[in-house]
Amino acid sequence: MLKIIFIISIFKIVSASASSCGIMSQSSSLIVNGEFSWQNEFPWMTIISRKDNGTWSHHGSGSLISAKHIIAHALAVSYVDLSSQLLPISPKRVKIYLGSVKYGDMREQGSLHMTVSNITIHPNATKVSNSLSVNKFAIIKLSNAVNFTEFIRPVCLWTFSHNMEEIIGRDAYIVGYGVNFKGRETLTRKYARMTVTNSSACEQIYSNELKFENSTSSRFFCAIGKNNEGPCKKDNQLFFKVGNSWHLRGILSTVVYLENGSCHVKKPVLFEDIVGSVKWIESVVKDEENVDV
Repeated sequence: MLKIIFIISIFKIVSASASSCGIMSQSSSLIVNGEFSWQNEFPWMTIISRKDNGTWSHHGSGSLISAKHIIAHALAVSYVDLSSQLLPISPKRVKIYLGSVKYGDMREQGSLHMTVSNITIHPNATKVSNSLSVNKFAIIKLSNAVNFTEFIRPVCLWTFSHNMEEIIGRDAYIVGYGVNFKGRETLTRKYARMTVTNSSACEQIYSNELKFENSTSSRFFCAIGKNNEGPCKKDNQLFFKVGNSWHLRGILSTVVYLENGSCHVKKPVLFEDIVGSVKWIESVVKDEENVDV
């Protein structure tokens, strides 16, 4: 049985020299097969709250990539038009929780609740089937910059080799607040260790989904959970540790479902690779930062 341990710690601002991307607190030590995340683990993770029909609710998660910008699954902050394009909703309908392990819990010391000033959707973001969207990246701009702390820090984007073969067999961590592998909604930040699988197995399992996409092998990859643990729904994100820093590489696309609606934890999970969109992400952030000057 998992035991949740509550920790009282001193909230502190991180100096500029210590605010490099992808860095966790030195006291953080991930547990193999762990499920619940400490507040200082994956401090770039954010919770997206969205207003629909007058009601605010959890609508996914994102990753802080600068003092004012978050990358997220586009479906969390968009709508689909008649041509299947993903278009941004009004920023007034989105709020962001930072430094928070549990959705809606503002009692957590060091957590922030921020409004949004702009949402940019990838220009080629398209819903190609009921279970698959492509280029599903959104950049959310916060109304104000945040100070980096031990609980709020940016993650690095993957800027290494684009060769997919080089990550096959490597371990990574998936993190999110969505639906777990048992199909249950969880509003507490969780993580699981996964291993990237070969592309042929991935394409065979998701052949129906990927038939809509011409550049399958370069845009998507699969990973499978360790010891029957992994994500189910919502927009969980996949991170690799390189040296002492963590790097975002993939955003969850879809999973294999069982007849009862739960997720088939023994099957690989499909992710969309961000490497082809890193330049677009960086240009959006740079352009918006120049506007603020």
